Amino acid sequence: MPKTVAIIGRLDLDNFGDVLLGRIFTQWLKECQLRVICPGASEVVAKQMQIDAIGDYSEADAVIYVGGGYFGEPPGRFKARMRWGRRLAKNIIFPGIKAILKKKPVAIIAPGYGPITNPIARIGSLILFYKAKQRSLRDTESIRFLKSYGYFGNIIETADSALSMTNTTLSDEANRIGEHWSQQAGDKKIVLLHLTQKAMNIPGAAHIIDSIKQLMNDDRYLFIAATDQSGTQGARDTEAFYEKTFGNTGRFVTSHYESIESLIGLIDVAHLAITTKLHVGILSLARGTPVMSFPYHDKTLRFYRQAGYESFCLPYNRWTKSNIESQFTRFHELSDTRINLEQALVDRALNNKKLVEEFAKQIQAL
Repeated sequence: MPKTVAIIGRLDLDNFGDVLLGRIFTQWLKECQLRVICPGASEVVAKQMQIDAIGDYSEADAVIYVGGGYFGEPPGRFKARMRWGRRLAKNIIFPGIKAILKKKPVAIIAPGYGPITNPIARIGSLILFYKAKQRSLRDTESIRFLKSYGYFGNIIETADSALSMTNTTLSDEANRIGEHWSQQAGDKKIVLLHLTQKAMNIPGAAHIIDSIKQLMNDDRYLFIAATDQSGTQGARDTEAFYEKTFGNTGRFVTSHYESIESLIGLIDVAHLAITTKLHVGILSLARGTPVMSFPYHDKTLRFYRQAGYESFCLPYNRWTKSNIESQFTRFHELSDTRINLEQALVDRALNNKKLVEEFAKQIQAL
């Protein structure tokens, strides 16, 4: 009977980036002849990840922390960050510590890290990293945060595992969806519009909206507004924002998020992506699509700096009228551009698979 490994990540929500990473790690683990479970995942997420069962930690022979930004708190007031840290400790950190106490091997492969304000969550994360059999983080700044909190052990810098999809063959479903949007666009260039309602409430966001409305008057482009979640209030709020903000222009269509395949297919045929979140931008660059990134989370800038495309990213704390207008002067040029990431960066993402394979050998030897 194959050994069972439990995946830990932010996988209780049907959120594109986290589920995409969960799928990637599930495939890698299954290639190592392991049975994969993900306690706490919803049925919708479990189906997309293609795990063997949702399962329970008690049946796992080992635990693996997969990619994602769940070790880094979002911006917010002190009390909100403390509450976030309590959830991190309960849902993410403590299951791994319990596995360690039961002598089960634990690996942490290529998440982001920091900042963490809550001291219990911070200390718990340090215990995890010290006791893990495999340890890697996806960027230099994550490693700096970890070391600044008192970690002095070995740590490998890799890259986000979504970059491993740079040259992969997409699923039939993703290709079908991409073909649908290509046919609808005809001779027009596809602009993927991915702006969360939460981000568009930040001061300065009105300048982003105004710039997009002006560009919607250009008949050379088809704007396709997308969300990256299903069944959440955030997704419903974002779709309502699209309709309220752009509905009277008659210049956009909506792509309803049904699964990670629906967004992968759209990303693959887009000529440009305008996004406020991380993994739509990561996969866009991986598939050759240029990005205009307007993030409200500091972790996003880390990726663009690492990839050598920091100029593509304008964080929320720099959303002035002049900065945003300057960013949009590149719109037409970027829509004519294809991205080729440096192979060294892609190789670092692929190194995560090698780390999974090394960890799998340890599990098989139990």
